[in-house]
Amino acid sequence: MNNKTLIVTNIIILVCIIIGLIWFMFWGFNLKFNFGGVDKKIIKTENFKIEDIKSIISDVKSYDLVLTEGKSDEVKVEFYSSDKNKNNLNIVNKNGILTVEQTGSSICFGFCNMDSEIIIYVPSGFLGKINFSSNSGDIEVLTDLLGSDYNIKTTSGDIALGYLNTCKIRSISGSVSIDKGKSVDIATTSGDVIIDKLEEASIKTVSGEIDINNLLSGGNFNTTSGDIEINNFMIDKNTRFETTSGEIEINLLNEALINVSTVSGEKDIKSSYGEYKLDVKTVSGDVKIK
Repeated sequence: MNNKTLIVTNIIILVCIIIGLIWFMFWGFNLKFNFGGVDKKIIKTENFKIEDIKSIISDVKSYDLVLTEGKSDEVKVEFYSSDKNKNNLNIVNKNGILTVEQTGSSICFGFCNMDSEIIIYVPSGFLGKINFSSNSGDIEVLTDLLGSDYNIKTTSGDIALGYLNTCKIRSISGSVSIDKGKSVDIATTSGDVIIDKLEEASIKTVSGEIDINNLLSGGNFNTTSGDIEINNFMIDKNTRFETTSGEIEINLLNEALINVSTVSGEKDIKSSYGEYKLDVKTVSGDVKIK
């Protein structure tokens, strides 16, 4: 067999292998084919009296975590997964501290459907502290617990929250989205922060943007390699915005004493006078305050 014939033969074999792999992928997806995947169903449920719970702590590795409002006056924990994971979650109440902890990890090969989920139901009047931590799962809060303090931390997972009164959030490789917040402390690495309504905050991102629709009061906002955009800002305290390599755009609804510093960016600023200071600093980004 000469070299030309060998090359043609190898090309034909390679094309056949590629076609086979593509067909195998589509066949697997259509049939929901997986190795070690999750056939999700409810496999564990625990109920606790509301008066017996002072705080909720959840530490999970790969499961999604949801906090929502229940219809009863009890705290209920539901675990959705496959039967093989039924012993991988401990739910314990000790001295008023409800702990929900993942003890095993889910490892799969091939086409996997990793959608194990923990849902915690609490009454609307729950005033206890919330402390959630996740390594590679999303955290979602669907209820408005005005009296609760939140401490939430994720690695490689997104955070979505409703109405928070006091909250501390830390995220690595995940975005943070909040409907309404007050007195929030947020720090992210490789994740954007998106908030609809916010009153007073400290937000810091590395490789992430800060996007706030409505900001009341003020605070400190800092990004590295990310833009800052405030659509509506009613300032009533001294506030600072700072970015290393990103643009800053603010729609200021009232007056402020504006001080802008930029090394290599253009400035477009409204008239500067007022009771509160608005300090804005960029290294290589434009600043627009209207």
